[in-house]
Amino acid sequence: MTASTLHKWKLRFNSECPCGNQNQTMDHILFECTEGPHCTDQDLRDCTDAAQAWITHWRDKGTYVSYSSSSCSKPSLLVSCCGACWFPYVVVVIEVVVVIVVVMVVAVVEVIVVILIVVVVLI
Repeated sequence: MTASTLHKWKLRFNSECPCGNQNQTMDHILFECTEGPHCTDQDLRDCTDAAQAWITHWRDKGTYVSYSSSSCSKPSLLVSCCGACWFPYVVVVIEVVVVIVVVMVVAVVEVIVVILIVVVVLI
């Protein structure tokens, strides 16, 4: 999660990057930031492979995410598209995954609470 996203969700006081940039976005981290880890081409390929495997896993289950870009000649599943146009969608997929995980955790907690209420009422 970037500081900018956490700040937008009111989970962080500001969106400043440790390097001093006022807005820590994914583009800033990958292409501009002088602090912290930096991605190599191999890191980006590994990330792409992992994202493609995740999407393929859910597509096989009947749920998939599809993105297209006007600069692409065809609709794509994140990485089957031409290089430059798919990269911004990696950020979107990461944020969607985080939201899905949060929603799933909340749903599980709600189910546990309902089960506890039923158990307490029955006892």
